[in-house]
Amino acid sequence: MSFSIESHNQKCYIVINEILNNPKIKFPELASKIQCEKEDLFSILDFIDKSDYLSGMNFSRGKGNEILIPFYDNAQITEKGIQFIDCYKKEHEIKNQKVFISYNQNSCKEFIDVLEDELRDYSLVSRDINEVGYWDSFKEFMDSIREHDLIIAVISDRYLKSANCMYEIIEMMKDNSWKNKLLTIVWDDVKIYNASDRLTYTEFWNNEYKELSVRIKSIPPEDSIKASEDLRRISTIKSDIGIFLDYISDTNNPNKYTGINAVKERLNRLGRNPSSRTL
Repeated sequence: MSFSIESHNQKCYIVINEILNNPKIKFPELASKIQCEKEDLFSILDFIDKSDYLSGMNFSRGKGNEILIPFYDNAQITEKGIQFIDCYKKEHEIKNQKVFISYNQNSCKEFIDVLEDELRDYSLVSRDINEVGYWDSFKEFMDSIREHDLIIAVISDRYLKSANCMYEIIEMMKDNSWKNKLLTIVWDDVKIYNASDRLTYTEFWNNEYKELSVRIKSIPPEDSIKASEDLRRISTIKSDIGIFLDYISDTNNPNKYTGINAVKERLNRLGRNPSSRTL
């Protein structure tokens, strides 16, 4: 039988639960539950039996020891079976987590490529270059940030000076639990660990606000609707960036050398305690 380890484990998980919840389930119905042929289900049942995940199963076997008729109506889960079920649930919980990667494409794309690759086995990853196709809306994608379980923000100097990146952060901060969702990786070119350095970014956005305000005043109001919307966005950024920087400056942030392993370790920790979302 040809299968991946993940597919095989999933089928074992489904079969064990179906047998325990409905011991009288007919063999054809059980096969349909995992969408496989009779021979494939025999192999799954044989594996479950030999792995000692269930006790009390009996098989009528042929000359080559292949299963002819399975009897599982008296099956009971074993300690090994409980461990298998628990492990599968934890892994499945991790892989169903939605992770949003927030970053600046001009400062760390190669790093993000590696990060995304590493996280594919752990979670459902949302990244702009994969989610926003031709003619799709970047704003709609950025607005989805609060729908995710975790947000990985790779903070660079260009990131903190990007209206789109900061818009994602402002949207994230509308969620009352944003601090519990956020994992930050801080790039080498960012200086945020003293008040003077943090004010540099506040001054940057104040200057952006003043410059755009002057330009908007120079044209008729009916021609500056979109620019006025951008001005309101910048106003929010300049007001809230200090709160954001104060928070991450008080955090033990991994860097580009340690960030990927730190994120994977955190995801593994959540897998060991999937009911906990306190980071």
